[in-house]
Amino acid sequence: MVPVPYFTIISNNNLILYLLTVSVPYVTIISNNNLIFTDSLNTDVSCKSGVSYPPATITWSINGGNNLGNGTTSKNSDGTTTSILQYTADKSDDNKILQCTATNGYGPNKTDSITLNIRCKYRFF
Repeated sequence: MVPVPYFTIISNNNLILYLLTVSVPYVTIISNNNLIFTDSLNTDVSCKSGVSYPPATITWSINGGNNLGNGTTSKNSDGTTTSILQYTADKSDDNKILQCTATNGYGPNKTDSITLNIRCKYRFF
């Protein structure tokens, strides 16, 4: 568990504790930049945010609109957040933008994206 960031001030023999907030510094879709999706098949896509407090919430979307939800999210012991989206490819999504967005309510949202490359399920020779 990552310790909560804080600082203390002692004033007139009173201890004052201030909790700090840390905005999300970055978010990255974890891929080899060559993800190829096959129509109608599931593919796991991962997104990881940098250390923040409170921990980030990650959401997924296509072209900034069609909300795909949060995926399966884990708050990691190093203070990062990881989300795994099980994306079912649809040929109508070819060349659209898959985005993951991280926010924790402090500072700007951080977004990373990839262009979807959807291949047909069957090949004809």
